[in-house]
Amino acid sequence: MTTTAISRALRHSGWSTAAWVLLSVAPVVYGWAILAALAGVLPARAALAAIGVGPVLCAVLLVRLALVLPHGACRGAGMLALGSLAAGAALVVLAAVPHGWGARLLAIGFTISAALCLLGLLMLPGTAPNWRIRLRRLLDGFGIGISVFYAAWLLVIVPLEGDGLGPSGPRVLLAVLVWLVAAVSLACTVLISARAFRYRRAALACGAGVALVLLGQAVLVVLVLLRVPPAALFAAAAGTVAGPALIFLGASRSGTRTDTTGVTQPSSFAGMPLLSVPVALAVVATVYHLATVGTFGTYSAGVAVLVVLTVAGREAFAVFDVRCYAAELAEQEARFRSIVAGSDDVTMVLDESLIVRWQSPAAARRFGLSDAEVLGRPFSALFHPEDAPSLAEQLRELLVDPPDARVLVSGRLRDGFGTWRFTESSATDHRDEPAVAGVVVHLRDVSANRELTHQVSRLTYSDPLTGLPNRRALLRTLAELHDRPHPWRGCVLVLDLSGVQEVNETRGREVGDAVLVEVARRLRAALAPDHVLARLGGDEFAVLVGCAPATADGVAARLIGVLAEPYAVGGGRVLLGASAGVAEFVPTATPDELVAGADVAMRRAKTLGGNRSERYDESLEVQLMRRSMLTAELPGADRRGELDLLYQPIVAVGDRRPVAVEALLRWRHPQLGTVNPEEFVPIAEAAGLIDEIGGWVLHQACRRVATWRADDRPVQVAVNLSAVQLREPDFVAQVAAVLDAYEVPPEALIVEAGEADVVADVPAAVRTLGGLRELGVRVALDDFGTGHSALTYLRRLPVDILKADRALIAEPVSPGAPAAPLAEIVVRLGERLGMSVVAEGVETAEQVAALAAAGCGYAQGYLFGRPMPVEHVEAFFDLHSDGVPRVIGPSTVE
Repeated sequence: MTTTAISRALRHSGWSTAAWVLLSVAPVVYGWAILAALAGVLPARAALAAIGVGPVLCAVLLVRLALVLPHGACRGAGMLALGSLAAGAALVVLAAVPHGWGARLLAIGFTISAALCLLGLLMLPGTAPNWRIRLRRLLDGFGIGISVFYAAWLLVIVPLEGDGLGPSGPRVLLAVLVWLVAAVSLACTVLISARAFRYRRAALACGAGVALVLLGQAVLVVLVLLRVPPAALFAAAAGTVAGPALIFLGASRSGTRTDTTGVTQPSSFAGMPLLSVPVALAVVATVYHLATVGTFGTYSAGVAVLVVLTVAGREAFAVFDVRCYAAELAEQEARFRSIVAGSDDVTMVLDESLIVRWQSPAAARRFGLSDAEVLGRPFSALFHPEDAPSLAEQLRELLVDPPDARVLVSGRLRDGFGTWRFTESSATDHRDEPAVAGVVVHLRDVSANRELTHQVSRLTYSDPLTGLPNRRALLRTLAELHDRPHPWRGCVLVLDLSGVQEVNETRGREVGDAVLVEVARRLRAALAPDHVLARLGGDEFAVLVGCAPATADGVAARLIGVLAEPYAVGGGRVLLGASAGVAEFVPTATPDELVAGADVAMRRAKTLGGNRSERYDESLEVQLMRRSMLTAELPGADRRGELDLLYQPIVAVGDRRPVAVEALLRWRHPQLGTVNPEEFVPIAEAAGLIDEIGGWVLHQACRRVATWRADDRPVQVAVNLSAVQLREPDFVAQVAAVLDAYEVPPEALIVEAGEADVVADVPAAVRTLGGLRELGVRVALDDFGTGHSALTYLRRLPVDILKADRALIAEPVSPGAPAAPLAEIVVRLGERLGMSVVAEGVETAEQVAALAAAGCGYAQGYLFGRPMPVEHVEAFFDLHSDGVPRVIGPSTVE
């Protein structure tokens, strides 16, 4: 039973609400029964029986709670439930027994309830974890209770009733026995709950409830024996009613965070000083009784014997405890010695002069250092001469620090074989402890960790292919230059190679890697020693040059020329191009911003034709700020409702009727307006947001398809797949889950993958697209014809549809002229491979005629409809559709 077990069990069992309702109704029933009895409507015993239903109900709740708890944790709650049940049952049965047996019945119920409640308290978590502590609690409580009762017996009862209890002996004897049990039980209850070492609030609440039950029952027995008016009985029964409720409330609130400060382990001898007070009271009462009365009666002697036996038993148990703890200490000492002997860490003890006086056996095992080589020598003499002075100074400072101060030192220690080993040591001042009286040093060999750290640093900050620093290392260097007291003057150059991807595709990745290694060699040879060269990744390199921007432009031009020279690799010649961007180092800019500025300038150089350099200036600031704004505000754009889908129709060339639509993503930025995916999708990929945005597109498109199909518009919808999603191993499962969620058949969805993205990672593309195709989803190869490399893998790719790029149909076509030759080639290729062909970017009727002549079945472009919102595309369906379901099928003229 943990701190949250009871509350969790109540919530899961569905009883929480019912329990609180019953506990709220109990006071009402109690008050009604009292009023009915006082008004003469209900007999007094019947009213007590009605009042007894409350503890019974609380017991039922506790039993239910105990049943849903794990084994072991339920025992405490179960015993408390049985104790409450015994108390309530005694009241309920009271109405059915003769008047002469009422007090006896209540006394029996009280005794049973006391025993069960004490067992329940002992079994609660945090009160007594084992049988020794439980027995100790009972002995302490019994000793306190019997001693207090004995003092009360001598000082109160004997003067009033005499030692023989007088003429009313049986009734008084029953009352005395009840109060004896009550005194012992109450003392045990207080001791158990107050000495809980965990979950103390819950234990105190349950203990208070048990105390109310016991006190109420004891008073009730005495009042029944005295035949007092019913009103007094009802007042005494309040404890029997309120106690079980308080027990249940304490248990149900034990799920809250309790205050676990204070005692963290049960004390072994804490009960002895507490027991001495009531025993002293009993002794004082005995002396007073002897002084005033002079003799002991039978009952007084019997109670005195109980006190003596209890104290003797507790003393015997204390002796047993001492022996047990002595054995535990001996075992702990042996365990400690074995740990020290078997530990890999070396422990040394130094005196006030920092001379080694003792070392653990691990010194010989780990470092090959014998006692003869170490003992009696200064600790610093064991270390390298370069490390010894600082190490000795740190240890001397430790000696003047407060006691128990600790210092961490490191240095190279010479082992027994003459090898210098890197070590770390933790030194603690224990001179104030007589058993130690020195400085304790724990010494550890960290040579392997140090080598591993170097390897991790090398892997983290260097490029494994070229051996150059990577992007992280470049940014770290820029940060160090930024933090200099005097600003560094220089520039950042970013170089991007063109042609490396083609080398990888046509000659193989091994040849491409060899080209990159040669590029790194040429750049190192062309740069000055103080220039910093780094590989940013892929075919991008960066250079830090400590010169003015004009000089940096010259360096960039020279590097472009060096990289343009032919590469003799793989038994052939390779030609590459390069574009460069230059950004001047500005102290107010962060390292990322400096590299981003040079990257923007490099991209500007590529758009101007490449093989040139451009310098970052104010004209590019707007572009960089826009990119920064998009990067900062793209996260959460889907949740803010800023993303939108437009739909562009795909029609059959023959009759121009719609067969599908392509979902096109737009970002409705609140300040920048509409942002096209060509601008923000690369940002999303770099920021790791493309899965979230792609998932949003897939959900929206499938939801729209489901709506259209419900409205009798069975049209296909195409969504674009990013390069990152193409490499996701679980993307197929995501698509299947979305289709199932919206009950959309797989053939109603078309997934478009860009040609460049597919060629960049063909194995991943084959895996993902093949999985989608097996699922039943149609697969389209988008932008086909923008490069030459896709032809190499086209037969391997699991593709149903070729979407021919607009460049293939953009050539002028005069009326009556033959079909555009490139479009015709693509159509024939699709027919040979069993793929449908969709022509993109159709804008004129002449292009449609040429496509029809070439045998192209489907087309998409502004001639048929621009990307439009849902309402417009639905109107387009209604206007142009003939109601016959259509899908993109084999490449035939409609």
